[in-house]
Amino acid sequence: MCDTLDEGQETGEFCGQRAKWLHQTPTDRSNTPTLIGLHHLLILSGFKWIISDPGPSLEWIDRLDKTIRPHSQVCAITSGHMNRAQVRRFSSRLVSVAPATSIQLTLDLTKIDMTVQAGRKILIE
Repeated sequence: MCDTLDEGQETGEFCGQRAKWLHQTPTDRSNTPTLIGLHHLLILSGFKWIISDPGPSLEWIDRLDKTIRPHSQVCAITSGHMNRAQVRRFSSRLVSVAPATSIQLTLDLTKIDMTVQAGRKILIE
């Protein structure tokens, strides 16, 4: 399990200290298939208001990619922080995003203007 908390922020963080730890841990166990668990979403979800296109605030995702890329024993990554299940690829690995245990997001992938309150339903109760 790798901590991605950035105190007081909604997005995740993966600092140099965490990168060093995550690089060393698989190195010490290079023959052991490894699953990395994260809290924060690191893939584009299709929900623009959840995670935008990569930019300066998402540098942690690039740092994570560079850290795990050389470790072939890292088979998959799990993450949460999204109220809908998704499966994608990241850094040549399978990423499984866990759904919420309560309210789910509606699957509405139509274009959204982030500057206008649309009044669309975003949660399924």
